[in-house]
Amino acid sequence: MNELRANEPHCQIYIVATKADLLDGSGGSGGQDSGGGDRKREISAAAAQKFAASIDTAVFSTSAMTGQGVPVSGRPDTAP
Repeated sequence: MNELRANEPHCQIYIVATKADLLDGSGGSGGQDSGGGDRKREISAAAAQKFAASIDTAVFSTSAMTGQGVPVSGRPDTAP
């Protein structure tokens, strides 16, 4: 991250977390996999937020299954 920021100071960095429809590893809200069994995320939402804060960036959670967090116009700030 330091090298990227040193060489590209205006570069915008985002973390995009997929599988938002799965259960959060910390017991948060979520859904089920297509097989009907509960599946947990490999990285909890809290861990992703903590890492994002440590590198001064934002996290966007998305789900291809439900469409959650998928921007309409291609911009992260327009996600439903």
